Amino acid sequence: MLLNNIRRIVGKENVTDEQEDLLAYAYDASPQKGEALGVVLPTSIDHVSKVMDLCYRYGYNVVIRGGGTGLVGGAVPQRELVMDMTRLIDVHVDVQNKEARVGPGMVCRRLNKILKQNGLFFPVVPSSDAVATIGGMIATNAQGNRALRFGSTRDWIKKLKIVTSSGELIETSEVDDFCGKEGVTGIIVEATLKLTNSIENTSITLREFDTIKDLTRAVKDLAQLPHVLALELLNEHAARLVGFETNVLLVEYDNEGGEITKQEEVAQLWAKREGIYPELAARGLTTITDPKVSLEKMNDFLFWLDSKSIPAFGHVGIGVVHACFSQEQGEDVERMYEFVKNIEGEPTGEHGYGVLKKKYVPPRYKYRVRVLKNIYNKKGILNRGRIV
Repeated sequence: MLLNNIRRIVGKENVTDEQEDLLAYAYDASPQKGEALGVVLPTSIDHVSKVMDLCYRYGYNVVIRGGGTGLVGGAVPQRELVMDMTRLIDVHVDVQNKEARVGPGMVCRRLNKILKQNGLFFPVVPSSDAVATIGGMIATNAQGNRALRFGSTRDWIKKLKIVTSSGELIETSEVDDFCGKEGVTGIIVEATLKLTNSIENTSITLREFDTIKDLTRAVKDLAQLPHVLALELLNEHAARLVGFETNVLLVEYDNEGGEITKQEEVAQLWAKREGIYPELAARGLTTITDPKVSLEKMNDFLFWLDSKSIPAFGHVGIGVVHACFSQEQGEDVERMYEFVKNIEGEPTGEHGYGVLKKKYVPPRYKYRVRVLKNIYNKKGILNRGRIV
């Protein structure tokens, strides 16, 4: 009955309950598995609003999905309706004011290809930018390799259009009520993004360190330099997976200050870094964590990981490190989070809490999300079980 009513709203071509589709939507990029009751792919904001009005009145739970690149189970349904936002892809660029109004389903890399035609750039570029959607990036407050220079998604949002759980459409500059809230407080249906000028040429220096102490000392110094765009770490256990011999630091510059200046070679080096993902997967290391620690405590954290031979990589310049584990290493993951807590770190730097990391949500943050949920998601039908 629910899907038939939704078909009347969005058209039968924008709804599916085919078994192969339901199976595909039962997963995201995390190890979590679920079950979808059906999938709706709205093509307009009005569709989103009317579908949510229907679900609100009849008490159906809805899971919002973008590119499905999340690593904490946030887009995995548990006998719920999935709302796939990837057909909402309108882009309106304001070149003079360096802004763009963007649909939540627009993929990050595609957006930047469009913006480049006008010499503009959206500078938050996660590793999954070929698939990650703007809506999903806002929902998790995504960062990326260049967060040292450009910060997080939150820093580049001017205002949002949101559909609440009851179907109400609101336009707001209260970005913090929704950015990083993982869809618990509302559905992002449009974002006005701030832009910057394109970066045409970059350069990279590849530095290798025999000791963690030397690496972390270099990170502290390099993070202060004006032309540094990114500081990316591969600890020895991760570096060896992609052909390096010891701890590696990739230092990216916005000029020709790096040792590697040919753009083809720069791209090749980044591709080598991104090659860590299939190598980890091939070894069963599919639990990719994202704790955040201060640079003052980074040496302690990296030394702890090294002592356990845990592969790790990430945006070390902003303190985000992806420590990687197998599914069988649950106790090691728990020990890591306990260590992070003891050095006053945070359990997540960019992936969010989703379903898999709910138990690590700090009490004050949990309280804040509950307050917002009571305003925008009163029946709790949106992304139930995420964060709180």
